[in-house]
Amino acid sequence: MRLFLGAALALPVAFASLASANAAAPTPAVSVSNAWSRPALPGMSTGVIYLTVTNHAAKPISLMGGSTPVAATMGLHRSAMSGGVSTMEMVDEGLEIPAGGTVKLEPNGYHMMLMGLKGGLKAGTSFPAMLGFGPAGSTKITVQVRATPPE
Repeated sequence: MRLFLGAALALPVAFASLASANAAAPTPAVSVSNAWSRPALPGMSTGVIYLTVTNHAAKPISLMGGSTPVAATMGLHRSAMSGGVSTMEMVDEGLEIPAGGTVKLEPNGYHMMLMGLKGGLKAGTSFPAMLGFGPAGSTKITVQVRATPPE
């Protein structure tokens, strides 16, 4: 009887601990939407990911880079026009996402560059990727391969 009484008294404590642990679970600092990539034929060595990042935190965070199993490396790049010539450069310092703000990575601007593709990227398929936000952690995403941007 003592064993039963002890278990019965311990049960509410266990449930209270579980409830407070679930209540204390932090909400994700970022959300990612519309992650997409253009198709790439087998043998092509580079690809690209475009996406939208929203920062739900009370302070800015920086998108630093990422990784994916479909490419040897994945880094943050920026395209720009200079004197009628399109240029692209790696962005080592990261891209700041302001507190409560949203930033779009899109054609002719910031994008995630895939280098050393391990195969083609076929329209209608998808692949996983991980985005790194420095001290803010990382976020797993699914990238849709599409011929046109999502609406």
